[in-house]
Amino acid sequence: MVKIGIPRAGYGQYYCQLWKTFFEELGFDVVLSSETTKQIVDNGVKHSDTDICFAIKIYVGHVLELKDKVDHIFIPSMSGYRNQYLCSYHMALPYLIKNMFPDLKLLTGKLGSDRPEMRQGLFEIAKKLGKKNEKELQSAIRAAWEAENQEEREDISSSATERWKKAEYKIALVGADYITKDKFCLMNLPGLLKKENAILKNMNHPQRRSGLDRKTAGFNVRWAIEQDMIDRFFDAIEWEDIDGIIYIMPFSCGPCFLFQEQVINEYNEKPVLVLNVDESQNETRIKTRIEAFIDVVKGKKK
Repeated sequence: MVKIGIPRAGYGQYYCQLWKTFFEELGFDVVLSSETTKQIVDNGVKHSDTDICFAIKIYVGHVLELKDKVDHIFIPSMSGYRNQYLCSYHMALPYLIKNMFPDLKLLTGKLGSDRPEMRQGLFEIAKKLGKKNEKELQSAIRAAWEAENQEEREDISSSATERWKKAEYKIALVGADYITKDKFCLMNLPGLLKKENAILKNMNHPQRRSGLDRKTAGFNVRWAIEQDMIDRFFDAIEWEDIDGIIYIMPFSCGPCFLFQEQVINEYNEKPVLVLNVDESQNETRIKTRIEAFIDVVKGKKK
């Protein structure tokens, strides 16, 4: 049976369940890379340019973990949506990885972030592997959508817990999904906040998609990732239960830096803590910043 590896990083972190289910429904054996570890990060850093975004260094580490375990590594070229662009690294990722590792056997193609383009892209990629039966492809994509929907339902319902209701301070987490869903990048934030009687809510299901946020922010958003973070940030600002916001970004990310400069620095209705994550992260340093942040939140609530 053909083995397809999916790096659990980048957009593979966000679409992992969808892609895994799609290929499994077509009869392929899918191997996911492990959750991010220090060793994965160190390997990625070792093989990457110094100035490249930390999220890409993580991705390289996941590719290296899979390269001797599978027949193909699935690395699509992700395009944008809503007339916006994704980060150029993610759009060019298969070419970047192939340039780093010329002998790597990649399975690639162009995928859009909305459902019609995602479906079309996955169908074209499956056909490269000999899967051309239309009914089989349609059945596989339906199963993949359902798996993704189930994952989202679990994410949403998990926030409605007794601990959420009992926590004295409720903190929103804003950032790109491939960072906020990565436990290594979170640097034990949930545990550190729990010690302060606070709970973390990942704002990965924003309610507002009207585009009004772009006018509110006062600038024209070109990056889809940036627009997602704007939606999430203003959801957190408007949600009365939220006492403060933690914005987490990978070191050297251009769109994330633009978001910080043009949105976060302009809106201070609630306390905001900005955390840069990179290979030198230190939980002790983060702990000190969390304690100081919660002190600010406490002062704001009085």
